[in-house]
Amino acid sequence: MKKINFISIGTILISIVIVGVAFGAEAKPIDLGKSALLVIDVANDVCHENGALAKMGVWKYGKEHGTFENIAQAIKLAEKKGIPVIRIWLEYQKGAPDIPKRGFFNIARIMFGEPLIEHTWGAKPVEGLEPKEGQIEVIKTRFNSFHNTNLKSLLDALQVDTLLITGVSCHMCVNGTIVGAVDEDFNVIALHDAIAGPSEGLCGFLFTKLWPQWAVRVVTVSEALGE
Repeated sequence: MKKINFISIGTILISIVIVGVAFGAEAKPIDLGKSALLVIDVANDVCHENGALAKMGVWKYGKEHGTFENIAQAIKLAEKKGIPVIRIWLEYQKGAPDIPKRGFFNIARIMFGEPLIEHTWGAKPVEGLEPKEGQIEVIKTRFNSFHNTNLKSLLDALQVDTLLITGVSCHMCVNGTIVGAVDEDFNVIALHDAIAGPSEGLCGFLFTKLWPQWAVRVVTVSEALGE
C-alpha cells in the first residue's frame, strides 16, 4: 500500500482554494442601467482656495486626491458612452431673499458672508470643470438637488433609473442629493474618487459606512465607466 503524501494533497487543496477565491473575487461588470452623471456644485466658493467656503477644506481634499481631475475624467467617459451629464449648481440671489430668516441656511449665510451668489466668481465653475454644450444644468438652493427643482422631471424624460454621483461636498450637497435620489427610488452609484469633502474621516464614513447601508454602490470612476 502506497503512503499518502499529505503534503502534496495539502498543496493541491490550497491551490484549488486560491484559484476559487481568485475567480470568485473577479469584479463583476457594474450595471449602469439607464444612467445619468450628476456633477454637483463644483464652484469656486467651495473648490478654490480663495473661495468663500475655503475654510471647509474641500478644495484641499480635492487637490490632494485628484478629485477635480477625476470628475473631468468621469464627464469625458460618460459622454463617450452616451450618458447624459447633468450639472447642478447651488446658487442664491444677492441678499439671499430665497433663504428664510431661520434655520441652517440662514446661519450659513451669516457665517460665510453670502457665498455662491449668482453671477459672481464664487458661483462660477472651478477652472477645468466649466459646463460644455449639451450638458443639462439645474439650479438649486438646498443640499438636496431634487428640492424645488426640475431634476426629477428631467430624469424621467430621459428615462433614467440610475444616477452616477460626483461633486462636492460629500457631507452636504452630495449626501443631500443621494438622500433625495434614494427617496425617489433611483439606483445610486457614488464615484468616490470624484467626490470631495472636508476630511478623510468624514468622506470615509460616508463611503464605507453610511451610503452602503442605503444600497448605494460606492466605486471608482474607472470601475464604473472604464478607463
